[in-house]
Amino acid sequence: MGESWRNALSSEFNKPYFRKLKEFLISEHKTNTIYPEASNIYSWSRFTPLEGVKIVVLGQDPYHNVGQAHGLSFSVLPPTKLPGSLKNIYKQIQNDVPSFVPPKKTGDLTPLAKAGVLWLNTCLTVRAHTANSHAKKGWETFTDAVIRAILARESVADLTQLNALPRADGDDADADATRLTQSTPQQQQIKLKADRASRGVVFFAWGMPAQKTFDRIGVDETQHLVLRSAHPSPLSAHRGFFGNGHFKQANDWLRERYGEGAEIDWSVLHDS
Repeated sequence: MGESWRNALSSEFNKPYFRKLKEFLISEHKTNTIYPEASNIYSWSRFTPLEGVKIVVLGQDPYHNVGQAHGLSFSVLPPTKLPGSLKNIYKQIQNDVPSFVPPKKTGDLTPLAKAGVLWLNTCLTVRAHTANSHAKKGWETFTDAVIRAILARESVADLTQLNALPRADGDDADADATRLTQSTPQQQQIKLKADRASRGVVFFAWGMPAQKTFDRIGVDETQHLVLRSAHPSPLSAHRGFFGNGHFKQANDWLRERYGEGAEIDWSVLHDS
């Protein structure tokens, strides 16, 4: 797991639900094939550090066929054939970003993950060929904690680092972050990062499960942008996913909140 996420989520690992989840996974591995491979379960955390999250795309559980899941929701590695949901995501990106050329050979979303798009599933593992087989085993509680860490990240990371810095002359040990940022350039830079984090992120709520998750957690929509539509699955994309404008809306919002250049370059996805 990526360091920033491991630090933010460290309290989860010793909770009863997580210990029970680990026991379940150990048992599952003895008799079944589990996707993704253990080394890829937390790929999302390594490619998109907590402090770098700009957009959260919440899926359900990993693809459950051979060679598909690798730890990022909706993503597959070459030469795996593109799933229908991902093809539809590509189509909608092209609708919003005319310069985007939908890849035909690659479904690897890692470049976007590195750019700040967190491709997260609600459940992080699945039994081979059995959708939702690891639902209600504890992953939902853990990924809820992931989302809450994003909502609170300025206090988890940057302000903690800020408070750990030596105070400049005249600073009282109990001074708040506002007073501290008047002290040194290093403190000012860290506070700037915290301010940017506190400006919020975009949540893509595709389908009712994702929408219910964000509603249950209580995402503050005065602070964050929640974009809702049908799921990109071929079974539902024509009921509101196509034409939702989410990729353009997300970039417009990111520019407004973070400044010019903060938007996602969706064109980093391309066939090599």
